[in-house]
Amino acid sequence: KTTMKNGSNVSLLILDEVQDLQPTDMLVILELAKKDKGLRIIIAGDILQSIFGGNNIEERSYPTPMNLFGSIKPKYFMLTKCFRCPKAHINFNNFLMKDAQKKYSLPIMLDNNDNETDRPILFSHLPMSKNTHVFKNADMICSMIKTLLKKDESINPGDIAIIMAKTNESSFYETLQYKLKEMYTELGKGEAVHYFKTNADGYSCTIDWKMAEGKTVLMSIHADKGRDHKVVFFLGFTERSIPMVHQVFTPEELQAESLANVATTRSTKYLFIGFTFQAASRYLYRIRLDINPLVYTSWDMDPNAPDIYKETIEAANL
Repeated sequence: KTTMKNGSNVSLLILDEVQDLQPTDMLVILELAKKDKGLRIIIAGDILQSIFGGNNIEERSYPTPMNLFGSIKPKYFMLTKCFRCPKAHINFNNFLMKDAQKKYSLPIMLDNNDNETDRPILFSHLPMSKNTHVFKNADMICSMIKTLLKKDESINPGDIAIIMAKTNESSFYETLQYKLKEMYTELGKGEAVHYFKTNADGYSCTIDWKMAEGKTVLMSIHADKGRDHKVVFFLGFTERSIPMVHQVFTPEELQAESLANVATTRSTKYLFIGFTFQAASRYLYRIRLDINPLVYTSWDMDPNAPDIYKETIEAANL
């Protein structure tokens, strides 16, 4: 029998975010399911949110945990509807992730609204790795945010998140934090910025969201998993970042695909996707010829795009 430490029997086990378990942990769960016929287990997870990898070579040799529980022949319910994002974001995400969906035999995501006006907007920025470009990139993001605040008065600093694959020891984030605090103070909003540092692995620092109430957050994609914001700036969607070189053509590429999937499904209204123009992520590059109907782009702005998108890009001098 499955028991608690105090000896009481366990009749129901509920596991959420199962894709983030280590595979050997899932094997323990499967043994419990096989040996304790009185134990009911409810498992929930999303294979395309597998942003954490195995802790060691042994763990990486196993299939994803989401593929292991099939061995106990469970009742299976496919939940495909997104209640968070505008329909336009779902359309883009499905096109962006179509190869991954096919690879892992997953259905497309369904939408819950008819908002096809608020498309994601693609823009380029300078490389984040060079200190000479840090200030220009920070100034650009500040200008874009300032325009959004002016043109949409329903937006407050606390509605905005700026996410990247890696945020610790980032001279860009340090500079952006300083410049945003300066800008918000000038606008009479106080120093409304909080920079979460988590080492981009989700385990190194507990996320205390009370610290970010009413503030723009700067964080890794890992830290933002499970959250949503009215405005999301997803930066660094660039080759060698998403995916990293060692992930390509290996099982670990699932982590990169999952980062792209998570990052493009955090916004409830405005989604800005930035990348280095000379080295856009392969996930963007391979759909470049057919992408225009699904997004607004800074280099070829749709004349029918809402004015707020046009003016935001103009403010950034793109």
